[in-house]
Amino acid sequence: MRGGAYRLLGGFAALALVWVAVYWAVEPPAPPITFDAGADAADVIADGDEVPIETIAAAAPPDRRGPAVVPPEFEEYVVRGGDTFQSIARARYGSARHAEAVARANPFVSPDRLRAGQTLRLPVDPTNVQGKPIAGDEPTEPRMPVEYVVKQGDTLTGIARAFYGTTREADRIFEANRDRLRSRDSLRVGQVILLPPGSGPPGSG
Repeated sequence: MRGGAYRLLGGFAALALVWVAVYWAVEPPAPPITFDAGADAADVIADGDEVPIETIAAAAPPDRRGPAVVPPEFEEYVVRGGDTFQSIARARYGSARHAEAVARANPFVSPDRLRAGQTLRLPVDPTNVQGKPIAGDEPTEPRMPVEYVVKQGDTLTGIARAFYGTTREADRIFEANRDRLRSRDSLRVGQVILLPPGSGPPGSG
């Protein structure tokens, strides 16, 4: 009886050994567990194709340089008794039409309050008071109007002839001063009006 039991146990043991051997022969070993995720990611990038990196070219800053200009030059002039902007322009430049250049070079000087011994700035070139653009360059800003103080005997045509060399600019003076003049004949002594930039080069007409 005992011999039969021993044989039965031996059979079960042999069967268990066969089952274990078959399991390890068929089931592949599991890969080892690692926690070095950074190293694996680096290996993937190194082994794979290069990842293209999109680059954005920095926009070139806009060119803010203005046009090249010829700088103006000035000389001092000492006012004599009886001088006016027109008489000074006539004596210095040969024409009273350049009185506008004298006025623009002395924006804070009232033309009807000149006094002997006063020093003025006279542009060497009456057509270049604020810088003349070199040929081929366009000015970046329009010329600004000039303030003029009305004196006794002034008329729009007379002012236009003196400052622009032509009476045709009288209408433009009136249009530029619609808020100051009720009519073309309403000039008052001491009144300040604006002389707009001429439609052509200073002194043209």
